[in-house]
Amino acid sequence: MSVLDNPHGGTGLRRFRRWAAHPALLVLAVMLAGCNADEYSRARFRDFGDIVRGHVMAGVGFDAHVEVTTFIGLGFGAYHANAWGWGDRYFGHWKEVVSDFGVIVMNSHNERTEGVPRVSGSHHFRLDSAFNGGQGPVYTTDAPRRADWLTLRATAFVFVGLDVELRVGEVLDFVAGIFGADPSQDDGEWPPPVKPEEPAAVDQPVSP
Repeated sequence: MSVLDNPHGGTGLRRFRRWAAHPALLVLAVMLAGCNADEYSRARFRDFGDIVRGHVMAGVGFDAHVEVTTFIGLGFGAYHANAWGWGDRYFGHWKEVVSDFGVIVMNSHNERTEGVPRVSGSHHFRLDSAFNGGQGPVYTTDAPRRADWLTLRATAFVFVGLDVELRVGEVLDFVAGIFGADPSQDDGEWPPPVKPEEPAAVDQPVSP
């Protein structure tokens, strides 16, 4: 009688056989063993840091604006201020010029920054553009991640203020990343490298 068949022995081997019977656990084990552990850990740490953003501001202007996704917003305002806090994978100081306008079926957030590439990027949504014969896009954004639209955000500013954002899409990206997926496509080089512009075509003279 072998150890595997002995009901009174081989306890460790029998437990391994029961564990190995779960295909999902086997897939996860192979995936983790085959990847670079250090890079995997760094990517998960960065994904976790993407979930919440927040900063304080001091400058000139007024803004009161809330968003439930980048499509639905309520409030308005504009300001020019110095900012300190946590942005798109950096912590520190930058300058920003922001304007917001939201009335449920129309939502706009426009930002220009100095010192950092972006905080969360600009986005503009107009539901009426879907019914006016295609005059203008319904939605535009310069945010780099696919799931950046799935967010909860609040801004309050009167000379000093606060901007906080819970990025629900990055919660999903963090959980998916544990299993080796990357729906936001932000595990590699960040910020994404700028693609070189293709040279303009030059008309060649036609030989007679």
